[in-house]
Amino acid sequence: TVMSAQSVRGIVNFVVDGRHDFGQGLITYADQQVVNPWVTLMDAHRVADDMGKMRFQLQYLNQALFSWKGSYMVCRVKAELEVSYDHGLDGSVAEDCYFAMRALMGRHTFGWIEGPMWEKSPFTIWDYIEQRKRWMQGIWLVVHSPNIPWSCKMLRAMSFYGYMTMALPKLLSLFLYFMPQYSISWVSVLQAFMDANTNYMFIFGTYKMFNVRKVGVKRYVMLMFGSLFAPTVYLIADTIAILYGLFSNKYKFYLVNKHV
Repeated sequence: TVMSAQSVRGIVNFVVDGRHDFGQGLITYADQQVVNPWVTLMDAHRVADDMGKMRFQLQYLNQALFSWKGSYMVCRVKAELEVSYDHGLDGSVAEDCYFAMRALMGRHTFGWIEGPMWEKSPFTIWDYIEQRKRWMQGIWLVVHSPNIPWSCKMLRAMSFYGYMTMALPKLLSLFLYFMPQYSISWVSVLQAFMDANTNYMFIFGTYKMFNVRKVGVKRYVMLMFGSLFAPTVYLIADTIAILYGLFSNKYKFYLVNKHV
C-alpha cells in the first residue's frame, strides 16, 4: 500500500482532530502500474464499497460495524494496545476484521479519513481467487468465534452470509428465465434492484479509479465498457473462492505476490 499526498494530509487532520481512536480512508487500485486490467476491474466494486458502506459507517456512525481494511489503519497507540492483535488462530487470518470486532467490544470509536492510498490488484486470476479465499476463511473464523458476542458481529455476519450465497440469486434468475411461470413479481423487482446495484458499483468504481487524461480516451472507453462484464467474471471467480475456502484448511495464510 502506497501513501499519497492526499492521504498524508488526511491522516494529519485526523490525528489533530483527535476525536476517534481509529480511522481509515479510501483505497484505489489504478493509480500505479495496472498489471492485469481485468482483475483491476474486478476490484472496482471495492472502491464503490469504500465510498458507500465503509464511509457511511465510519463517518456517520463512527463504528466499524461491517469491519474495515487492514492496509489503511490509523490507530491511537493506547487504544491499539488495549484491543491488541494477539487473539489466537481465529484472529490471525482476517486480523483486521477481528481487530474491528474487538474494538467494538471496547467501545472505541472510528472515523473516516479523507485522502486515498494506492494498491495494486492481484496480477493473476488465481492469485485473486486465493486472496478472496483467505478473506472468506478469515471472516468465517471471526463470525464463528465464541469470543466475539453477536451484538458486535451481527451486521458483519449478515454481510458475510450474503457474500457466501451471492450465486444463488443468479441461479434463481437463470431458473426463472427458462421457467417464467414460477416468477413472482416482488422477487423479480428485488432481483432487478440487486443486479442494478451491483452493476452500478462496478461502473462507479471504474469511473473513480481511472483518469481519462492519464489512460487516454480510447482506453478509458474500453475500461468503462469492460466494467459491464466485470460483475460476471467477479461472480465466477468469487464463487470458486468460496467453494475452495469451505473445503480447505481455514488457517492457511496465502501471500499474494504484488512485486512487478
